[in-house]
Amino acid sequence: MDITQTIFMLWRMLPFIITAFFVLSGIMHGSTAGILVFVGLFLSSLFSSFIGKKDIIQNILNPNGNQDFINKLKKCNIFYYGDSPSLLPLSINTYGFVLGYLILVLTISKQVNFSNNTNYLASLILLALLLVSEVIYLGKTCYSDTMSGWLVLIVFTIITMAMGAIWVRMIGSKNTTKSTKNEMNWFIPGKQSNEKCNLVDNSYVCNG
Repeated sequence: MDITQTIFMLWRMLPFIITAFFVLSGIMHGSTAGILVFVGLFLSSLFSSFIGKKDIIQNILNPNGNQDFINKLKKCNIFYYGDSPSLLPLSINTYGFVLGYLILVLTISKQVNFSNNTNYLASLILLALLLVSEVIYLGKTCYSDTMSGWLVLIVFTIITMAMGAIWVRMIGSKNTTKSTKNEMNWFIPGKQSNEKCNLVDNSYVCNG
C-alpha cells in the first residue's frame, strides 16, 4: 500500500474518527459536552439512515430503475446502520451535523473570539473543507449519473447542518440543573472543561 492509498483510507475513515473524538473527549475531560454531541450525531445518523432506505429516495435518485446505479451508491456509502447501506451518505451527515452545531454556537455565544480562540476558527474551516470535498467526491464518483443525485446531496447537506443547529437548542434547554436554570454545556473547541455558558440578554456568555 503506497502513501496515496494510505491517505485516501484515512480520509474515508475521518467521519468515524470524528465521532470517536467526541466520545473520548467527554470521557477524558469528565464533561458531558462531547458525549451530548455524540448522542445528537448518533440520533441524526439513525434518522438519515432510516430515510435513506426509503423507496422515495431511491425513486428520486433512480427514476429509471437502474439497479446498477443503486448498487454503486450502496458501495459508496461505507458507513451505515442495519443490514443494508443507506442511499444517503452518513459521512456527509457527520460533517454537516458537527458544522451546523458549531456554527450556531458561534452565532449565539459571545464567548467565541477568533483573536484568542484559533481552535474554533480552525475547526470551522477544516469541517467546511471536509464537507465540501466529501460532497464533490461523492457527487462525481457515485451520484453523477443523474442531476437529481447532486440535488439530493446538496439538500441532504443542508438538512444535516440544520439538525446540528437544532441539537444545540435542544441540549441548551435540556442540559440544566435546578440551581442554574439557564446553564449550558456545549462543546466548544478551545473552551476549558470547567467553563459554562449562561443566557444573558438573549445571548449566551461563557466563562470559567
